[in-house]
Amino acid sequence: MRRLLYWGTATVLLATVVHLFAVIFVPGVDSGQKMAQLEAAGEINTLHRISMKGTDPTLLTEPSPDLAYAFCKYDIKSRPLLVQGAIPPTYWSVSVYSEIGDNVYTLNDRQAGVDKISLMLVDASETFEDEDRPENTIIVRVPTATGLILFRAFVPDRSQSELIERHLDASECKTYPVRSARR
Repeated sequence: MRRLLYWGTATVLLATVVHLFAVIFVPGVDSGQKMAQLEAAGEINTLHRISMKGTDPTLLTEPSPDLAYAFCKYDIKSRPLLVQGAIPPTYWSVSVYSEIGDNVYTLNDRQAGVDKISLMLVDASETFEDEDRPENTIIVRVPTATGLILFRAFVPDRSQSELIERHLDASECKTYPVRSARR
């Protein structure tokens, strides 16, 4: 009976350790791999539209066929990043992710309430003077100096895909000339 209790307890403990390892560490590994794949897919601080035809499954896990995507791998170690988006007449969102894949900011078309949006990404550890920002620009303080910005736009039917792609093409990520001051 003791032997059965010993092996039962050992099995439960091993299963608990394996489960905790999978829950805690595996998502970070997958996010890191996706970030590395996206970084290799294009230049840093530049917006890249992902083709709706034959979307590369290595770039996006299970991409929706009803969405058009664009991404920008950012690096704000030396300068802030200005993100400007042309919002199409359908659903649209922009999400900012840290280098480990944590979503740190999201904005959609309904929240924005405008047809163009302007965000400035600055390192949370740096100070940034409000007078240095362009008018009507939202300051987004990110916890890591590198990460990913993902644009999504709903394509209700293929007849509107060209319109949606034009809006994504009119969006951009670019370094901003003003340097923020270190604390």
